Amino acid sequence: MYYSRTGNTKTIAEKLGELSGFDIEEIQDTQSRSGFIGFMRSGYQAYRKKLTTIEQPHHDPAGYNLILIGTPVWAGTLSVPARTYIHKYKDKFHKVAFFSTNGDKEQTALFKEMEALCGKKPVSTLSIPGTTVQKGEYMDSLKGFLKDIR
Repeated sequence: MYYSRTGNTKTIAEKLGELSGFDIEEIQDTQSRSGFIGFMRSGYQAYRKKLTTIEQPHHDPAGYNLILIGTPVWAGTLSVPARTYIHKYKDKFHKVAFFSTNGDKEQTALFKEMEALCGKKPVSTLSIPGTTVQKGEYMDSLKGFLKDIR
C-alpha cells in the first residue's frame, strides 16, 4: 500500500511490485491535494497529524502476511492518507515494512512514528530521496530492501 502526491512514491511502489510480484495498491484520498493549495493543505494537515477520508482498498490487509506501507514525507512526518490507512487498518496487519520518498536525509523519526501507529516493529525500512527517484538510481536499494523482507 502506498500514497503518492507527486509520483515519486508511486514509482518506487510499482518497481517494488515488479521486482517482487507483490500486489500493490495506491491509497485513494477523497480530498484533492494537487497544485499549490493542495500542497499547503497537505503539509499543514500532516504537521497537525490529521486524518482524511480514504476509499476502501481493494486488497484486505488481513489476507497478507506482510504489508509494505509507502509514503512521501510531508512536514517531517508521513502523509495524511498513509496515516489514515494505518489508523483504519492497523489491527489487520500481521507484519509490516515501511518505505518513504523524501528530501535527502534518513527518516528514522518517521519510521519510529509509523511503528508506534501500527503497534508493530517493521521487518525493514527504506528511505529514498526524491532526487534519487528522479535520477532512477534506486535499484540496488530496492533489491536490498526486498532481500531484508524475505
